[in-house]
Amino acid sequence: MGVIIGGILWGVFGQHNKVIQAQLLDELALQQQSHLMYLRKMKQLDDQKIDYRDRYRKLAVFVPKPQSKTVVFNYLSSGLTDSSMEVSSWQWEQEQHSQHLVVDLKGNFSEIAQFLRRCLRFSEIVTFKELSLSRHSVDTTEIDGRLRLSFFIVESAELQ
Repeated sequence: MGVIIGGILWGVFGQHNKVIQAQLLDELALQQQSHLMYLRKMKQLDDQKIDYRDRYRKLAVFVPKPQSKTVVFNYLSSGLTDSSMEVSSWQWEQEQHSQHLVVDLKGNFSEIAQFLRRCLRFSEIVTFKELSLSRHSVDTTEIDGRLRLSFFIVESAELQ
């Protein structure tokens, strides 16, 4: 009698385990397929060759579109509306052949990194002249940053 009950229980649990095993195999196959797609995409991105000489030649003959300080301010400050990052200083400095925007920031690293990405997306000709980040303590996540960006700005655009 015990052998019969054991056989019945073995059969029921065996069927139940086969269903679970089939589900797990299906999930594993889907994960494997998505992983392979990800690897193919990474391979495609890795295979892209960037011709830096050609890119440099294009930028060397490229005359950047002049931007006004107002346009720069509006673009960069629009990224600060939903941010808890503080801008303690925002000033333009004039040098002999260029103008620089100096920004002092306070915030966490991810917000400052997002602001830096936004600065670089503004134009092809934005360059970082200076970037310094400091933290007062290992225990805090707040970072003080100083950023000096170089822009191609035309003063006559301010008058329009």
